[in-house]
Order: sequence, then structure tokens, then C-alpha cells
Amino acid sequence: MGILILGITYGMYHPSILYALIFLIPMIFDGGIQLLTTYESTNIRRFLTGLFFGYGLFCLILISVIATFWFGYHFV
Repeated sequence: MGILILGITYGMYHPSILYALIFLIPMIFDGGIQLLTTYESTNIRRFLTGLFFGYGLFCLILISVIATFWFGYHFV
């Protein structure tokens, strides 16, 4: 879902690399806490953290692809 939202909104607005990295943090914390403790996340929380993670990860992928296109990839 986050990938679809980014695909639709990337032309209008796209976050910087720092914000894209920050979007990854909630899912990492939620999964880490579930791994280390007996806490179990709810479906809504899993959906929201997955939404943010998908948005942030796909944003990082798009930024790297666009940077590769603009700066060129030279084979040595």
C-alpha cells in the first residue's frame, strides 16, 4: 500500500532521504520489541508500520534509481 501511495504522490511531493529513513524506524522497533518480549502488535499497528515502511523503502529505492540516472553509471 505504501508503494502505491508513493507511486501516485512522488511527482507532487517526495520526502528527503532523512525522512525516508525515519519512516523505516516504526516497523523496525515494532518487530524488534515483538522479537525480544512477549508483546504482540495489533493488526492496525502492523498495517500502519508496514505502510510507513513501504513508503520509506520505496522512496529510498526511487531516490537511488533517479540519482543513478542523473549522475550516470560508468563502467570502469
